[in-house]
Amino acid sequence: MSRGRVRNSAWMLGGQLVGKGAFFASLMIYSRCLGDAEFGRLVFSVALGVFVLFLSDMGATLVTTRRIAASQATAASALGDAIQLRAFLASTAYLLLIAFGLLSGYSTGQIYLLAMVGAGVVLEGFSETYFAAFRATETMQPEGIARLTEGIVCLGMAVTVALAGLGVEWAGFAYALRSAASLAVCMVCARSCSIVPAFGSDRSKLTGLLRESLPLGVMGLLLVSTQRLDNLLVMNNCGEAAVGSYQRCYRIYEALILVVAPTLLPGALFPDLCRAVRRSPESARALIGNMTEVFLAISALACIPLLAAGLDLPRLVWGPGFLGGVQVDRILWTYRIFILAIPVTYMFHVFLATVLALDRQSIVLPVFAAAVLLQMAGNLALIPRFGLPAAASMQFMTVFFSTTLMWWKVRGFLSGTGASAGLRRLIPSAALGSLAGFAPPLPVPVRMVLGAGVFAVSWLAMGGRRRVADLFGSSRQGEREPGLQYLD
Repeated sequence: MSRGRVRNSAWMLGGQLVGKGAFFASLMIYSRCLGDAEFGRLVFSVALGVFVLFLSDMGATLVTTRRIAASQATAASALGDAIQLRAFLASTAYLLLIAFGLLSGYSTGQIYLLAMVGAGVVLEGFSETYFAAFRATETMQPEGIARLTEGIVCLGMAVTVALAGLGVEWAGFAYALRSAASLAVCMVCARSCSIVPAFGSDRSKLTGLLRESLPLGVMGLLLVSTQRLDNLLVMNNCGEAAVGSYQRCYRIYEALILVVAPTLLPGALFPDLCRAVRRSPESARALIGNMTEVFLAISALACIPLLAAGLDLPRLVWGPGFLGGVQVDRILWTYRIFILAIPVTYMFHVFLATVLALDRQSIVLPVFAAAVLLQMAGNLALIPRFGLPAAASMQFMTVFFSTTLMWWKVRGFLSGTGASAGLRRLIPSAALGSLAGFAPPLPVPVRMVLGAGVFAVSWLAMGGRRRVADLFGSSRQGEREPGLQYLD
């Protein structure tokens, strides 16, 4: 294996696990020390704050990553353009967020939470712009350090809020403080790595960047809009406490997505994917096949024990009040649906990264427009009747529908995708792991460990170890393996 690539992946994964894990842990703490209504208002503010993140980016971070990966000599100017564009978009988005809160008649306390969380999201966005340069130059250590710092500040503030009984307002302030700490680390590390943004006055470069990234930005906005619409519908139909319960299930799903996105795509493996696409369709198919198998193996290692655990895991994570007054069977189905969405979401990121590497991001907009119409119609029709499981089901269907359409597009561009070969190699091990995890009448912890263990051992024995070595190898990335069929 390439030591540099493994080290980069380790830094990114470690930073993601600590940074996002600390955020996850802080929500666990707030879930226990705040009332259901206060916790619901906090996560509702975080949900709305994500709009600011997408509006202030509009896909420019991903395009910047690809530009610098293609020519590292342009790193300074590309980073400077991205920062300038984000500054304009972020200030506009932040004002829109506050205006939305005021026009919606939210209380002063809710407006304060929106202001604090929104400020944190703006600062987090600037960190993401620096991360784009770090990833493209395959220098992931600064991102790992920044996320570690973010996690330490986040968790430290959560513990302080809980011990001192400071209330939900301080929880909102903690969100802004952790993002400020991360950005400060990014700026220092970028200078030490000689990645200093070069700012120019040519507005045409900024409009060109915005035009190129706009399809990705609109895609993100559409996706986030539908995700936040389900929160609004859940709040209106089921109450604030139900929003907290829904978000608790969603956060488990979200935390596991971070293992792949952005750690590996568009992280440590994205430069390899760009090179493979430029080399030949055959190289790209080979790499996609390996990514499919390894990513789905990661998802199986997570999904088998999580499904075997049932509600025991969220009860352990969030405490006995995690139901929030919602019926047990509805929470159980919501949880199961989100867990089943994990492998589909992994494949979504594989094909999205491939589309970006091919410089075909214009196809993303019609794909997501169709997916959003599907989710909005489903949410409006089903949430009032079925509640949380309906919201989770439509989230699953949106990701599945988008993944299928992008797979079809990539298949046309590359005369195949290689994904089916990776999937076929994984099925026997997944079946064995599922039988071990669900069949025996054993205690839940034993079945969790047994299912994951049987899957891991069988997959590694059937060639999984070689796939990992190929995926993280230094010189054979994207090359075809003899004897394997990559065409779908």
